[in-house]
Amino acid sequence: MTQPIFDDITVGLLAESIKLADEDRVATKETADNEKDLFMKMLLLQHAMYEGEIAQSFRASLMIMRAINSIGHAIERLPDKNEFDAVKVGLEDTKLTVIDTLEPLRNAVKESREIKQLWRTLALSNRDEPRGTKDPR
Repeated sequence: MTQPIFDDITVGLLAESIKLADEDRVATKETADNEKDLFMKMLLLQHAMYEGEIAQSFRASLMIMRAINSIGHAIERLPDKNEFDAVKVGLEDTKLTVIDTLEPLRNAVKESREIKQLWRTLALSNRDEPRGTKDPR
């Protein structure tokens, strides 16, 4: 596998930033809870709210980075055009082989149904005549 689009260091730094933003938000909220001055309390709570929003933005960014890395890895595993064309030709050959195999079976089933119908018709016509009245010659 080649290098991911976003390396482990970048992803790790973003994950650590989320942790720090959450810890700072909690600490700022605790400071605001102990603050007596109403204006200062409002500023601290607003700051804590912004830190929470930053942490959420970082979480979304981290999720997107991981998704992009996953998609990049999936794209790497796709076959190139020549391999894909070879698979298409192989599937077409398999399709023709299956059709060639099933065609005689379908004809045999159709013929079998015709024979069954003929036997039913003969059996119904013989049922109407009493037994032993037909001339065996």
